Order: sequence, then C-alpha cells, then structure tokens
Amino acid sequence: MTPLVAADFDSTIYLGVVVNNYELIPRTELSYSPYALSVAFAQTVVCSGAVGDVKYSILNPTQFAAENGNCWVPMDGRSIAGSQLATITGMSNVPNGGGMFLRSQDFSNSNQDPDRDHNSAIAQSQGDGNKSHSHSMSSEGGHNHSLGIDNGAGGVDAAEPMLFLSEVCDGCQLAKSLVLANWIANTSYAGDHTHFIYSDGISESRPKNLNFWIYIRIN
Repeated sequence: MTPLVAADFDSTIYLGVVVNNYELIPRTELSYSPYALSVAFAQTVVCSGAVGDVKYSILNPTQFAAENGNCWVPMDGRSIAGSQLATITGMSNVPNGGGMFLRSQDFSNSNQDPDRDHNSAIAQSQGDGNKSHSHSMSSEGGHNHSLGIDNGAGGVDAAEPMLFLSEVCDGCQLAKSLVLANWIANTSYAGDHTHFIYSDGISESRPKNLNFWIYIRIN
C-alpha cells in the first residue's frame, strides 16, 4: 500500500474502488478535508461563478485571477480551445470586447435592436452608426427689387426717362406718354448664396461612459 502524502493534494483526487480487477464507476471526488494536508492547494482560490459568466471588474487580469481563480480570462478575443466553454458553445475564441459596449440579446423581437433579433448569433459585434434622419433648411434668399416711376409724381422729373432713353438708344423716338406709363425697371437678381455644413465631432458615436475590465469564465 502506498500512503497519501501532502503533495498528492496539489491537484484534484478521486477515490476508486476495484473489485476482482474491475473498477467501480464513477469514481468519487475527495471532499475538502484531505486537502488541508497541502498548503499549496489550501491557498488556491476556488473559481467563482459559472462557465459562461461575464464579469466587469476594476481589477487587472493578474489581480482578478488572484481573487476569482484562474478559470477566468479577459474577453480579448483569445483562443479557448480545449476549454469547457468551447466544448459547450463550439466557440474557438472568446469575444473581443475591448472598447465595446455590451447589449442585451433581444428576447422577443421587441425591435429595440432593429438590426438583430432573438435568433441572431450571440456575442457578435455590431458596427457603430447613427439612425437615419434628415435636416431641413429654409430658402436660400434669392430676390430682386423693382424700381418704378409714377409719371413724374412724387418729385420725379418726367424728363428723366426721355433723357435716359435718348442716351442709351441714341435717337430712339418713343411717345413721352408711353415712356411715362411704362417706366418700371428691375435691379439685377441679388441675394443668391450657399450654406455650407462642415463635419465636426469625435472619432466615434458614444454616450458618456466608464471603462472596466471584462472577464469571461471558460472553465
């Protein structure tokens, strides 16, 4: 018979029973009491939570593992081949949550996440964007001004239209009554201008936020 020693309890120990060269199954995992023989195991942190849990923390990865066990990893896209989480979900890597906001899966097509529904793959990233909308703008302001002469009334010299025509027409012969009755001129079209909308802002769309470490349990 080989006696048990403290070093044996640095790992998980199972009790097996053999009858007539046949081992009875399943084996029984030893309770915590024998592990008191091993100081190394007694100081090992038992993993908290359950496989697949996600935790926010202000502790960095080294500090977090010391307090919560080594079955947690940062949610940074790393490979988890061979882990319980990979076996359960078929995932080969944990999601890369660096700099990402977490959003609840839509349970019942509530349309609160219109680009995904309850059948969408879990832990899939979604690009940023702004909801489609439009902006209205008033008329640009083009206009002109009319200039009229009322047959000499109001202090306008009735000879001025004739003088003007004689200068620009070089001998035009028009009845004075016709000139005075129709002397209306427009200024050139004025007021056209353009509005420019310049881009402004930061490199992404985001609300006010706090940043934390995010971990996921894989074993």
